[in-house]
Amino acid sequence: MNGVFEYAFLAHEQLGTQKKIVSDDRTAIDQEDKTLEDAIKESNNSNRQAANLESVKRLKRIAELKSDYHIMVVKYTSEIGLISSDRPVLTNESMYSPDCKIKLPIDRNHIVCLYPYDKEIDVDPYKILRLEHNKHVSMSSVLSLNISQIEQSDHFIYGNKADIEETFKYSNKLLNDSNNG
Repeated sequence: MNGVFEYAFLAHEQLGTQKKIVSDDRTAIDQEDKTLEDAIKESNNSNRQAANLESVKRLKRIAELKSDYHIMVVKYTSEIGLISSDRPVLTNESMYSPDCKIKLPIDRNHIVCLYPYDKEIDVDPYKILRLEHNKHVSMSSVLSLNISQIEQSDHFIYGNKADIEETFKYSNKLLNDSNNG
């Protein structure tokens, strides 16, 4: 995406034309007083917002498809926060499997989980369950979820820079340990 953006931006500069980019919804984005770096940064930020909105739309469609699923919000209290990606929905099986469990990070400390209804867990299928992990469980769970986000991303990783860097350090350490062991 940035390559196309950079090409259009530089073409406007070389031709001396107005630096306006028209989006899919016909909104003109004026880039006249911006440097290429500022324009790309702004574009990436708007892409992040669009990705978050798309994630919410996907979650709604999934919720309709899986309307009989339990919903659980899990809070993690580790020093490393959750990160997300341009493909934030995590599943343990195919989405159409009746046993599919779905996870979607919603902020640095919370993830929404959808999983098949089981009356032994809770007889009320419309109740939203809440769970808070302690720091020890949170750290390992968050790192595992973050590594999954990195592995399945196509182009973007979203989140706190320190959280992303710590996840990469931990992931690299695991790879080195498995190669040396």
